[in-house]
Formats: sequence, C-alpha cells, structure tokens
Amino acid sequence: LVDSLGGRAQAVESAEKLTNKDLQLRELETRQTEGLLSLFLSNTGVRNVLADLGLGTDVQTPLSAEY
Repeated sequence: LVDSLGGRAQAVESAEKLTNKDLQLRELETRQTEGLLSLFLSNTGVRNVLADLGLGTDVQTPLSAEY
C-alpha cells in the first residue's frame, strides 16, 4: 500500500513538472511569436516610410519572403 501511494505521489509530481514545462514552452513560443510579429511590423513600417519617400520598392513583400 505504501509503495502504491509513493508511486502515485511520484506520478502526480512528474505530471506537475511536465505541465510546468509545457506552460514554460508555451510562454516562450508566445514571446517568440510576439517578437517576430513586432519585428515584421517594424520592418514593414520602415519599408512604408521608404516607399513614401520614393526610396523603397516592393512594399508588399509577403511574410514568407521575410523569413
């Protein structure tokens, strides 16, 4: 009985650790996505300003060509 309770406690602890890891990974992915999005938007802003000045070409670059 003690062994099975100990095993259950370990299983619960392992599940909690995995859940925490999963949450940390999701948080990291979210931050990376936000970073890429802000980078893309700032690059787009720069290109739009250059285009307004007549210095830029190809303002409508698709996202896939960016990365």
